[in-house]
Amino acid sequence: MQVYLYYKLYPKDRVHLKCIVGLLWVLDSSHTIMMCVANWMYLIQHFGNSDETDHISWAIAVTVALTAAVTFLVHCFFTHRIYVAAVSRGKKFIAVPLAMLAVFRLTAATVSTAEMIRLGSYNRFVNRYEWVFTMGLSSAVALDVLITLGLSYYLRKSKTGFTGYDFRLSSVFLF
Repeated sequence: MQVYLYYKLYPKDRVHLKCIVGLLWVLDSSHTIMMCVANWMYLIQHFGNSDETDHISWAIAVTVALTAAVTFLVHCFFTHRIYVAAVSRGKKFIAVPLAMLAVFRLTAATVSTAEMIRLGSYNRFVNRYEWVFTMGLSSAVALDVLITLGLSYYLRKSKTGFTGYDFRLSSVFLF
């Protein structure tokens, strides 16, 4: 529904932005399908089979990869927005660490996915690669916080002196 509304309400957006929205919709829909498959496998197909509780199904591993792809695209989109705002103020270096952190998060998720598939066991994965998974999630949280701070900073700096516009910005950020 959100994608449909986006395409209806913003028909003049650039083609690449529309493609990103479409790709995110496909990836998110695929993630939902994989979660349904995983739930079917664990809760219906293997119901009552306690031997399966330690087995990492392929669908779970794929959801990790899909989540990583979605968050990578979103982080890159917002990092680009910060880059555009920073360049306009002569500060090009601000977005580079954010982009590097996004690549690191994607790499950690890719390693986690590959090891989940290779090991096929939650216990073995946690014993050997929990730190990679945790570093990936931690870097995603750090990136979310840094992006939020960056966007807030540049939005606050974009006050214009026009009362209506500045009031809207102030009501969003309460400053």
